[in-house]
Amino acid sequence: MADLFMGLTSLAWGLAGLTVAIVPALALVWARRILLDPWPRFWFGQTILLIGLLLMIGTTGLAEFWVWAVCGLLSAIKACLL
Repeated sequence: MADLFMGLTSLAWGLAGLTVAIVPALALVWARRILLDPWPRFWFGQTILLIGLLLMIGTTGLAEFWVWAVCGLLSAIKACLL
């Protein structure tokens, strides 16, 4: 039973090591591909802005006048740029 436990522990550590080595490389390739091409960079930025605004609006303590002012300002800037 102890050998099985040690084997599973070693397997888990091996998988964790592979994950630590491979995931940053894949993330770097993805980030380079997304951030160098202008169209995906635009959509990535819009997605980040939308998620941030949804988080602020969804938080009841922050849902004040300035959140709606920022939403309106960002909408106006986007309309002028596009």
